[in-house]
This record gives sequence, C-alpha cells and structure tokens, in this order.
Amino acid sequence: MKRMFMLSLIFITALTYLLPVQKTVLPYLTKPDTLVVGEDFIYISNFPEVYLLSPATHEVKKKFGKQGEGPEEFKLFIRFHLDKDQIIINSSGKMSYYTKQGEFISEKKLPGNNVFKPVGKNYAGYRIFDNNKTKESLVAIDLFNKKFKKKKVLHTTPFKFQFGRQKIHPVRNQGNFRIFDNKIIVNGNNGKIHIFSSEGKKIRTIRPDLEKIKVSKSDKLRYREYYKSYPEYKQYYEAASKWFTFPQYFPPIHETYISDNRIYAETYEKKEEKRRFIILDFEGKRLGSVWLKVTDINPLEKHIYTFYKDKFYQLVENEAEEQWELHIEKLEY
Repeated sequence: MKRMFMLSLIFITALTYLLPVQKTVLPYLTKPDTLVVGEDFIYISNFPEVYLLSPATHEVKKKFGKQGEGPEEFKLFIRFHLDKDQIIINSSGKMSYYTKQGEFISEKKLPGNNVFKPVGKNYAGYRIFDNNKTKESLVAIDLFNKKFKKKKVLHTTPFKFQFGRQKIHPVRNQGNFRIFDNKIIVNGNNGKIHIFSSEGKKIRTIRPDLEKIKVSKSDKLRYREYYKSYPEYKQYYEAASKWFTFPQYFPPIHETYISDNRIYAETYEKKEEKRRFIILDFEGKRLGSVWLKVTDINPLEKHIYTFYKDKFYQLVENEAEEQWELHIEKLEY
C-alpha cells in the first residue's frame, strides 16, 4: 500500500512538472488589481484586500486590508510595490508601509491620487496633465523628493484621449515605468527603453530592433467596437466616432517588465494565441525571446501578469467557471 502511494505521488509530481502551465483556482478573487512575486510570497491585491500566498502551495498565508480612510484601510484603489524589505501600497491619498510578511508599519499622506514608487531617496510618479497653450493632454513620468515635491520631468508622451484637439488615439504607448535596483525603467516612444538613475540622470537608452506590425482593418474595428460597447465610453461614442486616429503600425513595445536583472519587453508580434516577448539585459544585449499566451480582457486591457525567476505568472478569469486562476509557466528560451 505504501509502495502504491509513493508511486502515485511520484507520478503526480512528474505530471505536474511536465504540464506546460500550472493552474490554481483562487475562488476569493473578484477583480484583482496587482500581482507581485517575491521570494517569500506571491502578493495579490483584490481591492480592498491584499493576499499573501505560499509560492509552493498557493495557499493564503495572510490577508489584510479593508475599505475606508483610517489606518490599515484603503480607498478607491490599490497599487503596490515590493521594495527591498517592505511592501509599499498606494491608495487614494496615502502610501502605506508593511513588512514583507504583511505586518503594518506606518503610512503617510500623498498629494492627490497619484501613484508613486520609491527609488533611492526619491520617488517616481505618473501623472496626466493638459498643456493649456497647445491643448494637448500629456502623460508624464516625474521624479519627486521624499516630501513628494517634483524635482524633474523624466519623460512625456501624448495621452490616448486628446479631447481639446478632438482626437482619440486608441493604439498608443502610455509610457509605463518600473523600478529595479534603484533604477527607473521607462517604456518610451518608438520602441525606446530609457533607464534613469535614482536621481533622474539618464544612464542609457535601449533601442531593440523589432519587426513592424501593421494595424489592420480588423484591429481598428476591434478597438472601435470596444469603445462603442464599454459602459464608460459608449454614451460618447457617436459624438466622438470621427475623432479616432490609427497609426500605420503598432508601437514596437507594448509593455516592459523587470525581473532578475532582465527586461521582458512585450511586442505586438503574434503567433496563434501567443505574443512574443524579447528578453534583454540592462546593457541592451538581447538574451532571447519567448512566445507566451497573454489573455485579453478587452483591446486595451490584459489580464495581470509578471515574471519571476524564469517563470511567467498570470491571473486569468475563467469566464465559463466564473472564477479566477493563477497560471504559472516555466520559460524556455
């Protein structure tokens, strides 16, 4: 009997290892916000709660957070960053500090609803503003001091919605940024990846050579149909239907992710249901590429995912079963 049990255990372990994607049902999730993987835990926010999962079993080891404005409470949204020794959580009007084990440390007030990430002795932040002279709406990545006073503008790019100019650019990179090893990595325009020091000095710009992907008629229709049916936009669609402007090609890079001293750049190059990611070091050297299935929520949003130690982690909504799943895939490149 013992021998049969051991053989069954070995078989199950081997089968799990051979499966291309490991899947775990997370029945407590309703609309997750953030996914971060660390050495001790897998961290998932599902407003207003934060879950700490075992990396081995995916069981919930700790949960904290509730809706409100008091200590250890969150308002409107949650975005968090895993720092060296702590979790730093942005919510409306404040930043909260927790240990990596989920124990509350302190919190401080923030100006407005901006999202800030610590870098060295400073913070990097994201904002949207209007240029009153040109009537252009812009996205900016800024550097702030420890009192959240702006020190420097690192990068700007036009915002998707240009209401002052009566233009909508649905296919546009919005300049996301990541923090790693006291560096700010900005997904810039025209496929450029900018790397800044914690004091805002540009270290280098990486320009990977990538294939141009045309925006097809079906792509344009897919974006239009999304805006036409989405609750927040559909009431304005008829009035703004002539404002849509599409480029000839998609941006070379859609998103960038940082893990283990590597840059994972998601492109628009597709093969069946998979999308190509190129992998770079911080000098810009190309280390390889990998094809990954990235599930779409809609043309503008994808399910939440990240990378950690040569594994791809993704939160996927199984609509048939009405439940969320954690998918983990070993990278081969």
